Amino acid sequence: MRKIITFPLEARIKLFCINTLMFLGLSLSAQDILTYTAEDNLGDYVQLDHVVVENLTQNWTDTLYFPDTILYMSGVGIEDYLTDIPFSITPNIPNPFEGSTSFSVTLPYQDKVDLMVFDISGRRVLQKSQQLDRGIHHFQVSLSAPQTYLLTVRTSKDQASIKMLNQGQYESNHIEHQGSTPLSTHLKGTRNGVPSFEDGDLIRSTGYALRYDDTMFSSTIEQTQNIGDVVSFIFELYETAASATSTGTSFIPDGEDCGQGCSISKFFLFNQFHPGATIQSAEDIQYVRLKMEHERIGDLNIRLTCPNGQYVDLLSPSPIYTPTLSPCSNQVFTLGTGWHATENASIDAHLGLFNGNDGVDACDTAANPIGVCWNYCWSESTINGYQYACGNAYVYEDCNHISAPNPYASTTSLYVDSTDVANMVNVYHPDMHFTNLIECPMNGVWSIKVIDYSEEMNGYIEEMEVALQQSANYKAVSFSQVSKQTNSKNRKKRIREN
Repeated sequence: MRKIITFPLEARIKLFCINTLMFLGLSLSAQDILTYTAEDNLGDYVQLDHVVVENLTQNWTDTLYFPDTILYMSGVGIEDYLTDIPFSITPNIPNPFEGSTSFSVTLPYQDKVDLMVFDISGRRVLQKSQQLDRGIHHFQVSLSAPQTYLLTVRTSKDQASIKMLNQGQYESNHIEHQGSTPLSTHLKGTRNGVPSFEDGDLIRSTGYALRYDDTMFSSTIEQTQNIGDVVSFIFELYETAASATSTGTSFIPDGEDCGQGCSISKFFLFNQFHPGATIQSAEDIQYVRLKMEHERIGDLNIRLTCPNGQYVDLLSPSPIYTPTLSPCSNQVFTLGTGWHATENASIDAHLGLFNGNDGVDACDTAANPIGVCWNYCWSESTINGYQYACGNAYVYEDCNHISAPNPYASTTSLYVDSTDVANMVNVYHPDMHFTNLIECPMNGVWSIKVIDYSEEMNGYIEEMEVALQQSANYKAVSFSQVSKQTNSKNRKKRIREN
């Protein structure tokens, strides 16, 4: 039986680090190229579609197309690149990773390649041997145990290693070859036909990535670069539309201070949009929805307020209606104004199937049971294909009131027709235009406040929702993360202009 020799953990870690540095030294000294990678603002990997590289100092342009996140600029003015491209292995992306990660190997010649993975104790846990053609080869490695590993790639001529940190688990240890990309030494638009790239050249690099919805995003970096730099595009892929919903049945205080004030307020937090994004038009308020019932629209004041305090009234008091005022009437925002059309407008129309079996105590929910809540959506969007209600599409217009049987009322009355939310049919306009919200910040806390300022009749709200959509085309924000991978004293001879 063979004797197995083990080292103390501290010694194994030290040996692992020394070997890692040695192998990385072999790998990185050969990487006299520009390397491109990308991630989003949350640190997640982003697959690049292509990169446009412009050398503004030497006046040439090249476009690189690769099916991986690591992109190389080859043939960049190093003499040996015209006949040979160095062997190298890219850092794996992502790193750390959750079970699986990807890396690429640049092979400047046809050869048998051994790929080996070692754990922190130096035990080989995975090996794959494959005959590969000249090119850039893309691999995915999956590992079952969370720990630090050393990945070594060896050919008959070269060897390189990288360190990987696995924080997840995969069902088995596995390396899969996922395709290859031909090597190219040709650059378009080089000066005097000679590809030239010197340390300190001003390079404009534009990376392009596709979102899941097929939107192409770009990220541009313009700065001086050195051979061996790693340039990382950062794509800030923020949402262009989002909604927030508040659920839970709430009793609307019936014009009295029931110990909770004279109103109901619900709050909606948005943080999905680009920092600094603001409402640019009425279109950006996609819709506001309330699922509610109330015995009379003339009793209500409903206000939407954005994070900086700007507001619109979805429903404001009628100038021809004098309600039975309560102590809450002085909280009504716009008493005596509102309702664009008053002629033939019914102030007594109901929202939803109200429950008319009210008790004496207006603050007692048990004495004032709920009816059936209907959805009502307010919007001024012209780009979403909404079908608006008749007339000028206000809830108080007679043409939008229907006769409906109500099991909770003794007589048949008129009801404001509900919104078909699934098809966005019978959508209403707010009493104040959403243009009053232009320049509101999209991120932050929005609110809806409902006041019932009459002592008579009550209602309930089951849901409130605010939906925003960003009309401005915010571009991705980028910066570079530059890693000096080579020493200028050891770099190969460059081609210089005669």
